[in-house]
Amino acid sequence: MIATALGMKDAHRKTQRALVKSLAAGAALSLWACTGEFGSPAGSGIDHAGNGSTGADDDAVAGGAGGDGSGPLSPDTPSTADPEVAGARPLRRLTELEYNNTLRSLLRDDALAWQDLGGDPQGDHGFSLPGIDVPTQQLLDITETLSQRASGNLAAFYKCDPAVEGDSVCTTRFIDTFGKRAYRRPVESDEREALLALNKKLRDQGFDFLGSVRMTMAAMLLSPSFLYHWQLGSGRATLEGEAVQLTDYELASRLSYFLWSDMPDDALLAAADEGQLTSAASLSQQIDRMLADPRGKHTVQTFHSQWLLVNGVLGLSKDEVQFPEWNDELKRAMVQDTQAFVADVFAKESVPLELLFGAPYTFVNETLARVYGIDGIKGSELQRVELDKTQRAGLLTQPGVLAAQSNPGTTNPARAGEMVFANLLCQHISPPPPGATDGFQMKPELSMRQNFESLESQPACQGCHVLINPPGFAFEQYDPIGRYRTMDGPHRVDASGTFKSRAGELKFTNLVELSAALATTPELRECVARKWLQFAMGRKSTQADRYSLDAAFKTFHESNYDVKKLLKALALSRTFRYRAPEAGEVM
Repeated sequence: MIATALGMKDAHRKTQRALVKSLAAGAALSLWACTGEFGSPAGSGIDHAGNGSTGADDDAVAGGAGGDGSGPLSPDTPSTADPEVAGARPLRRLTELEYNNTLRSLLRDDALAWQDLGGDPQGDHGFSLPGIDVPTQQLLDITETLSQRASGNLAAFYKCDPAVEGDSVCTTRFIDTFGKRAYRRPVESDEREALLALNKKLRDQGFDFLGSVRMTMAAMLLSPSFLYHWQLGSGRATLEGEAVQLTDYELASRLSYFLWSDMPDDALLAAADEGQLTSAASLSQQIDRMLADPRGKHTVQTFHSQWLLVNGVLGLSKDEVQFPEWNDELKRAMVQDTQAFVADVFAKESVPLELLFGAPYTFVNETLARVYGIDGIKGSELQRVELDKTQRAGLLTQPGVLAAQSNPGTTNPARAGEMVFANLLCQHISPPPPGATDGFQMKPELSMRQNFESLESQPACQGCHVLINPPGFAFEQYDPIGRYRTMDGPHRVDASGTFKSRAGELKFTNLVELSAALATTPELRECVARKWLQFAMGRKSTQADRYSLDAAFKTFHESNYDVKKLLKALALSRTFRYRAPEAGEVM
């Protein structure tokens, strides 16, 4: 009898899944591949190899040119770019962070466990994009669990008593109310009819009201309208100049995922209901509100952790003999240090770029405090501490940044210097030609600096190393796990150098001085603007973005390089509020 009951229960579950999957599959069609996996469509610019590319612009040269057009950005010269165009917005799935934030907000459940989708590889713009296919079975398992959990609190999603108003009225109201938040826009009539048809099939199969609503919720959580960023509208697009203006709901979604890495809240959806977001003045008010909201920490933490490659620390190995303290707890603390620091900086009313690269404080727990050489810290909770300004200040001297640029057992000034050029200055450093390092061996009797300086005299190597070595040597005052040091074996560390900027030659004696100097250079300022644009758009910048980038950079300059003002300027830009028409799109 028990076996029979279990068999009936299993058959019932299979029926549920078949019905829900059939609805989701019907909606997905071109997106749900025959492999039974959800993934990113072709042409999404995803580096599936996950090779750690910095995402520097391929055509960048000394001076900071990028894929958005040749030449540096100038706040004093009127833009010559076309003001009528806007860049493309590739169709993509929610990132793992966006997916989890959205689930917690949608289901109104802050205690919801993290749903592991396998992580997101790095896109060719230097930031993560969802490119690892998610098996359909995994999504079915997730949605079944979540809908079961959420169905115990349906009153949190809509107000209706089926005993008073009837099952049909309450089912339709649930679809419209929950669906609007799940899809980040009102449910369209054909979607409503499909969901009502699914609900009817479930009732015909013997499901009660609660069970049928639960499975209808699961179907919506499997829908491409939930899983993907849709910004193509539901009706015929209208050109304004050479671009299509986003609808209020599309703009609400784009804005919330840019500033919060999360779905629009009720206030933003209400503004979209009223048609307010296509007004620059109303949009500006929403941006100010959202930048002041604590939810903004998700975006700034993600941006800086990926921009400076700190997230890579979690997968790094270090020499166990030299660094027995290297473990998962320490690696997590390093990432949390950077995240807590940027969240604290961005909680301020203004965020001068120089503060990010020169603030003399950070956040440590007992484990990380040992790496910093700070006494008196107890426990696993992060605590704010003041730093010795002669040894550390700002992002670049944090152990997570330093460890990410080192080898398992040694430092690597060339890698650190390349990171400065590619990630901080948006300048492309070509890989060494084949055979360039043949015959080169590290000499243990020399310091790390002396070994790499020898490459500056080799014809096949000098072109790059004369550029990347000087900033890379500034990192030599820290060991492979980020501890401050004055000696490299028997050699006294020499972290001094010069850096040639368009503003002139900058001299430094250590990484603290280099960080402060970089923050004042036109190259870093321009690169920060480019990187934030690429992060906001989920792709590399193009010539179609150039007018918007020029205008945002002018605002950035006039604010004395306040990063918050830059983010607002980008969100108000044409390339953010509009999109390029799709090939073959009917206007």
